[in-house]
Amino acid sequence: MSSKTVTQEILTRAGFNSVHITRAFGVYEKNYGYRYNVACIAEIIVRLQDQDHSKFNPPLNIQISKSQNNHSPFRSHMSRVEASRLKVNDKVDHRTYGGRFVLATIQDKQGSKLKIRYDGLPAIYDTWSDYEPELHRFAKAGSISRRPAHRFKNLKVGDWIHINPIRHPGWKPALIRCFDSKSGQIKV
Repeated sequence: MSSKTVTQEILTRAGFNSVHITRAFGVYEKNYGYRYNVACIAEIIVRLQDQDHSKFNPPLNIQISKSQNNHSPFRSHMSRVEASRLKVNDKVDHRTYGGRFVLATIQDKQGSKLKIRYDGLPAIYDTWSDYEPELHRFAKAGSISRRPAHRFKNLKVGDWIHINPIRHPGWKPALIRCFDSKSGQIKV
C-alpha cells in the first residue's frame, strides 16, 4: 500500500493521463477507502480509458446506449469452464514460467492436467499444467501472444517501468530488455 502522492507519481511515470488518475482515485476511494493499491488504481484507469475510448470512438455498426456495459472485453485468462472444455489439439495461449504467453497446442489431457506443446519451440520445452490451480496460465489462443501493444506505445529498450510479477508479488522497477515481435509483451 502506498500514500496518495507516491501512488500518483508512480501512475504519472507509468504514462497515465492526470485526468484519468484523478477520476480513478475518486472511484477507488469511494469503494476501497484511503489505503492505496497501485495495481488496483491502474486497472481502474485502464477501464476508464476504455470507457472513454468507446464513448468517443464507437464502432460504426453498433449503437452505444446508456444501458450497455462499456468495460473492456479483454480478459487476462480463461474461465474455469472454458479451460475444462479444452481438448487434445486445441490451441491456447499458455504462460511460461518466465511469465510470457506463448501460442501452444494441447498434446494430452488427464483430468484437469494438460500437456502443453509450445508452438515453434522444441519438444524439450513441453510441460504439464493443471488449470485448476494454474488458471492464470491459460488464455484464448492469440488473445495475448498475438495481441499488439495497446498502451505505452512510446516505450523502448532501456526504459524503466514498474512491474508486479506473479511469482514475486509487489511493484518493482524493471529495465526493458526486448519486445516480443508478435505481441505487446516485453522482457525485463
